[in-house]
Amino acid sequence: MRRLIWAAVMMWVLGAGVFAAPPTFTISGTVQTAAGVGVSGVDVVGNNGATSAVTGVDGAYAITISNNWSGTIAVSKAGWLITPTSRSYSNIKTDIAGEKYLAYQPKISGFVQKSDG
Repeated sequence: MRRLIWAAVMMWVLGAGVFAAPPTFTISGTVQTAAGVGVSGVDVVGNNGATSAVTGVDGAYAITISNNWSGTIAVSKAGWLITPTSRSYSNIKTDIAGEKYLAYQPKISGFVQKSDG
């Protein structure tokens, strides 16, 4: 009888998916210039257990989050201004695609002049 109960308990535990990995989802998108050109090498950093990524040559990225994830994704690349700099999410229960960031590389120009003109 004891073996029968143990076998029934194990079948219920295994059948209920207790050992199955929890579901994960993806947040993906692009970092592009105003002209629509992808920006490679942008750090896309998730917090609170999310993965991080670096954009590819087309500016695309994808990070993985857990079910019901809440947190922030921040983007940055030295020498570039990217807007928005981060996005916050709450209780995510599905994939999110098409998250776009706009990147601009500022140029500084001018000339050097002596104090006497």
